[in-house]
Amino acid sequence: MTSGIGLMADALNKGNSIYDQLHDVAKQQIEIYAQQVAAIEKCNEILKNCRPRVYTGADVWNMLDELDHLLPQFRFKCYEVLCNDNKKKDLVFGVPTDMHLHVLLQMMNANFYH
Repeated sequence: MTSGIGLMADALNKGNSIYDQLHDVAKQQIEIYAQQVAAIEKCNEILKNCRPRVYTGADVWNMLDELDHLLPQFRFKCYEVLCNDNKKKDLVFGVPTDMHLHVLLQMMNANFYH
């Protein structure tokens, strides 16, 4: 009977050992998956930044709508100029958002005042 209990205890210990090994493997797999996800996200960000951004008319209008100091009567004129000239559009969107109004006013200065 004692040897039977000993065999049973050995089997349980081996089972626990196998469980511990499987648990360690699972933890390693989780770490590997997390690294793979991070690598994929980094690749996606690189790919996103590699292709040129195309700004739609809605993007332009939304940006103009967020400019509190832009007089409403000039909003459509700015929209028209930006939508008709991709270089100007890229120039405005290429600066930080807090500079949009400044760049836009410099760009439009000749159109409004001359």
